[in-house]
Amino acid sequence: TNTTNTTNTTNTTNTTTPNPALTGGVKGEKAEKGEVGTRGGTTFSLINGKVDILQGLVMHENAITEEFENDLISFVQTQCARGRNGELKKPTYLRASGARSQGNQREAIMYGGFFDFNRARPGKRGLVPPFPPILNKLVNHLMDNHYLPSDVRPDSCIINRYDVGDCIPPHVDHASYHRPISTLSLLGTEPMLVGTKFRTLKSCTWIPATPNHGK
Repeated sequence: TNTTNTTNTTNTTNTTTPNPALTGGVKGEKAEKGEVGTRGGTTFSLINGKVDILQGLVMHENAITEEFENDLISFVQTQCARGRNGELKKPTYLRASGARSQGNQREAIMYGGFFDFNRARPGKRGLVPPFPPILNKLVNHLMDNHYLPSDVRPDSCIINRYDVGDCIPPHVDHASYHRPISTLSLLGTEPMLVGTKFRTLKSCTWIPATPNHGK
């Protein structure tokens, strides 16, 4: 179970096996305390010109217990089932569909704040439910154990569930979201491509456009 924090605006993309979240990437150096939160962790570096485009990216392994992970997985599976059955309505529950999502059936559930995928920006407040108790418990745990900074409490969450071959396209998280942005990966680790320019090989498959633009 990994949690990844980032403070930059680098493009990221994930390709995954069945997994109700996102993941980390290639290991770098050990972080010093105080870079993101005070927990330390594994940092990453990718120099593009004179700029380290991965500055602020930190990965923590085993951030939660296996018991809590199982509780979160059960919660995600239950909410996705409710969404498929029509109990959770748009925009709380969304599932990729149409020609643009061929080969990618990623499911998304939102709490706290709505993100408009079509416009690639946050939407109006009040369109999705507030955090349920289990997400508040998760936030409390990550803050109490210094995986997250103590000065700003997360209030928006997008849960992504991937099946085999599903992915999320390259993107930059919107500037209106306070940094750091944190990702918790459940069930295992999967590749995360990070960089500034990507080239599409096929559906859900990208590579760096040049050797210095991704990793």
